[in-house]
Amino acid sequence: MSDRTSSAIRSTITEATLPEHAALCKVEYGPGVPGANVDHLRWQYLQGPAGESFVDTVREPGGPAFGRIAYWPRRFRSGAGDRRALFLVELLIDARRRSLGAFVQLMRQVRDHPAADFVFVVPNDTSAPLYQRVLGFEPVGALQLTGLPLRPERLLHGRRSAIVRWLATAAGGVGRLALRAVLWPTPSVRLTEDVPSADELGTLTNSLYRDDAWIGDRDHAFHVWRFLSDPIARYRVRYAYDRSGFAGYAVCRIADLDEVPACVILDCIAAGPRWKRVTRALVADVITHARRERAGVVAALSFGDTNLTRGLRRFPLLRVPQRFSPQQMPLFVEPVGEQAGTERPRLSVTLADMDNF
Repeated sequence: MSDRTSSAIRSTITEATLPEHAALCKVEYGPGVPGANVDHLRWQYLQGPAGESFVDTVREPGGPAFGRIAYWPRRFRSGAGDRRALFLVELLIDARRRSLGAFVQLMRQVRDHPAADFVFVVPNDTSAPLYQRVLGFEPVGALQLTGLPLRPERLLHGRRSAIVRWLATAAGGVGRLALRAVLWPTPSVRLTEDVPSADELGTLTNSLYRDDAWIGDRDHAFHVWRFLSDPIARYRVRYAYDRSGFAGYAVCRIADLDEVPACVILDCIAAGPRWKRVTRALVADVITHARRERAGVVAALSFGDTNLTRGLRRFPLLRVPQRFSPQQMPLFVEPVGEQAGTERPRLSVTLADMDNF
């Protein structure tokens, strides 16, 4: 890095700064990724219900930005109240200037957030050692990958990664038995695309915040923004009703997981005394959709053993051993601002709490 490089500058993300964000992402990843699309960035950073998003940027004096880290606001709740969080997203340094010095310069203010209680991030295997060794972050654990193989022939075609080998191994009798069991009809549960009212959704999600784990707010405003408004990603959302009324929902989308065509579940939430039956109906519907789309696998990622994640960790979704995961996916949680130096909060998250999917 040049000695003339200024310190990282923090600013609020605005409409005027979106083109520069998109241009940097386009140079690194090409024009086809969501981060290179201004409409997607507008949705992600300007239209969310949790407040303003921030970005730290480094640039040569008088020149364009060559590095950035964005902070995506998120409100977490538990039985103890509310906490303000920031998710670290889009750490990006131009390959021509990439260095340890550039990383240190960019991340110098990572703990300086007076308006937040903690930051959290799930870095890739390249960045994770830097967070730990350079910034002093400590992982609280790793995301748990669960999945159900559907089409072994698609998983094996030309691929030899560890996760594909595991999925292909698990795709025999266990997979067929799981499909027969879970796809058995659940007549007492009705599924629909009609979005429930704010009161109905609030009653359901309030049941998530009753223990001591901190869980991202899933009120009606977040739900509509996160799952129903993205101009690029198209999510499939199904809502479940039983005899007592609105009882749960599941969100999924078709994506690539380690080059495997996958139906990825972001959330599968159910409440009430018959939550297991509701979850089974929702997962069965996801599997039916995945088979129709010819996905090779149904997959989910989650952290924490809570009411938020239990629907993603039940049969027929099978736990993938950590050694077979395509990435280690450590979760770092770091208190910041006035909370810096205090005990790390116990989080529970799914892909709905991150920007990756």
